[in-house]
Amino acid sequence: MFTPQTSLSGFTTISPGFQISSTVSNAKFQGTSTDSDALGGIGAANYLRSNASDSTSGTLSIVNDTAMIVGADGDLTININGSSQPVFTNTNTNGSIVIAPNGSGTVDVSSKKITSLASPTSTSIYKY
Repeated sequence: MFTPQTSLSGFTTISPGFQISSTVSNAKFQGTSTDSDALGGIGAANYLRSNASDSTSGTLSIVNDTAMIVGADGDLTININGSSQPVFTNTNTNGSIVIAPNGSGTVDVSSKKITSLASPTSTSIYKY
């Protein structure tokens, strides 16, 4: 980057690349870009990819009640029903939802209640 010795109207400093005069308002380049350093001033590496595995250290929010869909075939949906209650649905016919703690972890519902249970078909039911 350098500052011209002789003043050029609209160019107080000049950087490598294309320059647009600061006196031209609403100037935009039209066309297709093959790569970008930033979008809206945010570095390109800071955006989540939609076509590759990615992660975020921030909070990812879905701010509608219609559903988050998980799986290549949309096997799991998580949505909020009309009563503002979260609903986990396995969209496969007769599909189960498995809660699987890791190692010696447990699922603790001692301070809550589970309602609307269908009659179990298994003969090995354990009560604690």
